[in-house]
Amino acid sequence: MRPAVLWLTLWLLFSPGVGLSARKTIYICPMHPSYKSDRPGKCPICGMDLVPASQVAVPSAKGERRKGEKAPGTRKAPRERAFPLVPVRISPERQQLIGVRTAPVSHQRLVLTLRAPARVAYDETRIFEVHTRVAGWVEEVRVDWTGRFVRRGETLFTLYSPRVLATEEELLRALRWLDELKETRASPEALSTAREALRAAERRLRLWGFPESALALLKSKRKPLRAFPVVAPVSGFVIKKTVFTGKRITPAEPLYTLADLSRVWIEADFYETEIPEIKPGLEVEVFVPGVPRSLRARIEEVYPWVEDRLRVMRARLTLDNPGGRLKPGMWAEVRVRIPLGMKMVIPDEALIYGGGHYYVFVKKGPGLFEPRMVRVGRKVDGKRIVLSGLRHGEEVVVSANFLIDAESRLKAALSAFGGGGGGHAGH
Repeated sequence: MRPAVLWLTLWLLFSPGVGLSARKTIYICPMHPSYKSDRPGKCPICGMDLVPASQVAVPSAKGERRKGEKAPGTRKAPRERAFPLVPVRISPERQQLIGVRTAPVSHQRLVLTLRAPARVAYDETRIFEVHTRVAGWVEEVRVDWTGRFVRRGETLFTLYSPRVLATEEELLRALRWLDELKETRASPEALSTAREALRAAERRLRLWGFPESALALLKSKRKPLRAFPVVAPVSGFVIKKTVFTGKRITPAEPLYTLADLSRVWIEADFYETEIPEIKPGLEVEVFVPGVPRSLRARIEEVYPWVEDRLRVMRARLTLDNPGGRLKPGMWAEVRVRIPLGMKMVIPDEALIYGGGHYYVFVKKGPGLFEPRMVRVGRKVDGKRIVLSGLRHGEEVVVSANFLIDAESRLKAALSAFGGGGGGHAGH
């Protein structure tokens, strides 16, 4: 009898009809497929109803294809088209559990605040280069280091020039000639000729940069100056110096570069997307580290190019700098407030990005939430400007909207596979 019993047991186990009827149904959670049970009930992780495993498409192992599945590389339709979103109904208890909150679509008067990194720079209209107008040799350097502050008329160095020395002697001869003519009571024509020779020598010296103080000293002492002083044309800081004792210089060579820091430029960098908003005349607020209060100014110039490396547009404004608190090279921040007028807005957290578009969940009734595509503009103070897709007064979900999105996708997927999904409509 043993062989007969063995054959009967094998027939009961492997017979197609008997095996399928005796096999138990396995239940899984659609949101957590790793949890399995041999009886229906609730998922202990998320509280959703368990469904038969045959109604849920479980992804196959990596590199494995199921029957009827397309080979790798086959183009598939986008997820939004294959699994469209559908309205979902969620009970009040479930809403409280997952923390659903809504906010109304409203109209508000918006002010766009733009922040831009900036730096303090020299005012290019207040930078001066010192040149001589005659060739010569440096005798003595009085201002001999970079960074020193010099006042207008202060001697920078002394210059020996044979041409200037010869003109000094010519001036002294004309001066002595004039004195002799006055003593001898010469004719007016002779006195006029002597005075014209004196004025011609004085004009040449002034054109070469001979200071008035040195000219007065020359006339009083009646003795030529071997090296005449070269003075600062303006007050400012020495930011560059190429002079040293004994150097031969020419008029083409810059000797000192002086910068007047009583006013400075602020150069701010704005992103390319902000170019339409930035215009000359806009009032801005400037914050500089180390300066206790903010400074106000207006944009004077928007440079007509975009910086290649950083891809930013540069704007310039001017600030007074009493006491020299603002140093060229310091970092700063510029803030611009631009009124945008009345706009329809929603909280930014209500938006869900769906790959090329945005959508929100709109409350259509007690516990009913409908997905809707929207077009939005820029973000302002945590809110998004609505261009289309919503009406004033509607309510959109701003908290737990991703959980509602998951429920909507699941319901749409189950409906597409013929699984219904009615058991989840109340969650």
